[in-house]
Amino acid sequence: MATYPIIPILPEGATGLFQMEHIPRKCKICNDNYILAVLASDLERWYTTREPVQDVFHYANAEQREMLISGIHSACFDSIFAD
Repeated sequence: MATYPIIPILPEGATGLFQMEHIPRKCKICNDNYILAVLASDLERWYTTREPVQDVFHYANAEQREMLISGIHSACFDSIFAD
């Protein structure tokens, strides 16, 4: 069984135990596999309310939000939209 890097997306300063959801992703450009680890409560909120990703995951940076939305790594995204 293959293991993939886990990219945690948590609020700054978060401590303690949280229920996490692991979201498997495969970059649509380079085909790298990875797993995003997010708070289960925020993922449920995003799926059920369809609020903008930047409102639900306000603590995530732009690259992390893009990986949630499209599954594309920041380096691959930059190579597509380079000047």
